[in-house]
Amino acid sequence: MKTDIRLKFGKQLQRLRREHDFTQEELARKAGIHPRYLQNLEGSRPNAVTIVTQEKLARVLGISLGELMNL
Repeated sequence: MKTDIRLKFGKQLQRLRREHDFTQEELARKAGIHPRYLQNLEGSRPNAVTIVTQEKLARVLGISLGELMNL
């Protein structure tokens, strides 16, 4: 069964967030997004994420957008 790309992105985001020792609240605040939105992205039924949000998250994590999207 194929895994939804949104779920893959959420797992990747969660892994990177933990590697950088950020809580969801810290990463959300630094990226300028709502903590509930970040919780949704890492959850089991995530919404689609915009490229603008992806760029914000990558910048805070100190990685390229390509690294963030390395699914």
